[in-house]
Amino acid sequence: MAVPSPIPNQPYKWLTPQSASWPHSLNAIPNPPQALWCIWNTSLLNSWGIAIVGTRTPSEVGKQTARSIAQVLASEGYTITAGLCKGIDTEAHEGALTVGGKTIAVLVDIQIGSIYPRENRGLARRILDNGGLLIAEHALGESQTWSYESKRFGRELVARDRIQSGLSFCTIPVQAGVKSGTLHTIRSTREQGHGRIVRAPSLFTAREDVQLHPECYAGIHQAVRQGEFFSPADMTYQDAEGEWQSFLEFLRDYRLMPAHAE
Repeated sequence: MAVPSPIPNQPYKWLTPQSASWPHSLNAIPNPPQALWCIWNTSLLNSWGIAIVGTRTPSEVGKQTARSIAQVLASEGYTITAGLCKGIDTEAHEGALTVGGKTIAVLVDIQIGSIYPRENRGLARRILDNGGLLIAEHALGESQTWSYESKRFGRELVARDRIQSGLSFCTIPVQAGVKSGTLHTIRSTREQGHGRIVRAPSLFTAREDVQLHPECYAGIHQAVRQGEFFSPADMTYQDAEGEWQSFLEFLRDYRLMPAHAE
């Protein structure tokens, strides 16, 4: 692979599997990327990442849940990984930033001027200002030749999902419809084999929200029926506080398993 020309006055880094900062977890996934464009804190690539994923059109409860999960996990030192799209992705990044945590945005194209959606370009800059990271498989500005509504761009969004899950030891889907791109991330996590798909803590508000917005949970329920979620027997609880404690204890224990030890 030819090394791209340096970009004057820009903090971009171009990593290959031979680079010292290359994320080791991506070496084990099917169809790994051959290179990554990165801006800023590449040390996060080998941190304990958790992917928070979900629909671009969540309910208010879904937004609150994604943000709360990100806040709690970022405060615990986990790196929050999401795709900078509208909805759940945005709330996940924002949640990490509000507590001073670190977050990675996995993009189709890393150039700030090409970031999709346009309204999240300011969020991308705040991620960098807070010591986070933007990464993409494609060269700078390449997606400018594609329509955001094109099949090509849609395929690249799906391809990006495998990187998001590949960087994470745990994937947490919050809300998803039956045709949501979140289901691609769930499938990638299962196929990659090194991570777990874990149900999001509901904060005991989602039960009513399911009845009010069933379309936001249909994809999650479908994944549950298909056995996609990992549900340890000891992850039981009687109230919201117990739910969070059980969830965090599971993550801590899972990190200590030999297969996932650093």
